[in-house]
Amino acid sequence: TVPNDLNILTIFLDVRYTPVHTKARPYILVCGGYWSQWVVDLDYDEDVLGFGGGAGVEMEIDRTKRLFLDVRYIEGQTRKYQEGINVDESNTVIIPARLGVTWEIR
Repeated sequence: TVPNDLNILTIFLDVRYTPVHTKARPYILVCGGYWSQWVVDLDYDEDVLGFGGGAGVEMEIDRTKRLFLDVRYIEGQTRKYQEGINVDESNTVIIPARLGVTWEIR
């Protein structure tokens, strides 16, 4: 472990809207849920609500497989941590970009 290494765990529910149904399907999404963060080597952890949104595109490979790419803005309602004291609100933000493949089991 590295001193003061920040770790974040998110468990979110995504709601996605796809306005068109073509081979390349753009979509927008909103998400919210559980945000947990802790700092290695310090006795500090925090469990709060998180929320976010994003956009992406999903491309059909065949009837059951799709390739997707999306970018999200996710924010946890955390507090600023300084010398063992929670000072003020200082929301933590992450901006993940995801690339992957999904498939249906028929």
